Amino acid sequence: MKKLFIIMQKNWNDIKSKEDKKLLVEFAERGKLSMRIYAAAIFGVVGVYFLSAVVPKFLDIVKPLNESRNHVFLYETEYFVDQDKYYYQILLHGYLTVPISVGVIIFFDNMLACYVSHICGCLAVVSANLKRLHIDTEPYTEKNNFEKNQRLHKRIIYCAKIHNNTLEFVKLVESSVSTALIFVIGFSTVIITVTGIVSVMKLNDPNEAARFMAFAFGGISHLYYISSQGNLLIQESEAVHKASYFCEWYTLPPTYRKLIIIIMMRSKKPAKITAGKFYTLCNESFGDGLKKAMSLFTLLKSSL
Repeated sequence: MKKLFIIMQKNWNDIKSKEDKKLLVEFAERGKLSMRIYAAAIFGVVGVYFLSAVVPKFLDIVKPLNESRNHVFLYETEYFVDQDKYYYQILLHGYLTVPISVGVIIFFDNMLACYVSHICGCLAVVSANLKRLHIDTEPYTEKNNFEKNQRLHKRIIYCAKIHNNTLEFVKLVESSVSTALIFVIGFSTVIITVTGIVSVMKLNDPNEAARFMAFAFGGISHLYYISSQGNLLIQESEAVHKASYFCEWYTLPPTYRKLIIIIMMRSKKPAKITAGKFYTLCNESFGDGLKKAMSLFTLLKSSL
């Protein structure tokens, strides 16, 4: 993480143009907004999950029965004490520990989003500069020939340097999160399936059903969020490839055309982040993963 942040800082320092800095800031702010929305949504789910333990106690007050309703625990575990006697202490422990574990998940996801926002900003800078190449391709004159060559050379080298550094950064990000993502996606799929089944089984108990539905929704949101980050990366990577084609490269001097071709070839295969090379983070993979979870849900439900 330290190495990644140092590289991000260096990338910001390497970009001098105000227009390019503005693009980086724009993507950083966009990423910050998505992180806040995601964190609010997940902690909202946690809030619903927390309410499931409070509702029975609240109903005992407003709509009492002949006997107190059963205690609802946030999760089943063994404390080696009388859990009914120490119910409130155990519930307090759950209220303190669940936000920590959920916070770790949100931190991991938002760190990935932070990296992707920076990558997308750098790729957007490359695309914008490639699109502006045609400004320097007006007909040659003896007066502007040298200056024009200098401008073209600097801009193309600038694009190639940022593009190369960004692709190396993508490889470093993937190497740091790829193994963890295998477990994250695997467990998310299982959690969505299991909580979905339990929700259906608990439909006669609305309080319990709502709790597990909230958990299933959180799992789906979690899987979609990390998949959507990979999808943003692919889109911006493809935008560089398109910009390299539509920059009127055919009007450039032959020497510079070769430099553009290098960018074309490297951007032909979109940059992406994978989970152990098996699962590519993108919306299509999210849809496939959700289909598999639903198929497993249907299979398990029919066997019950």
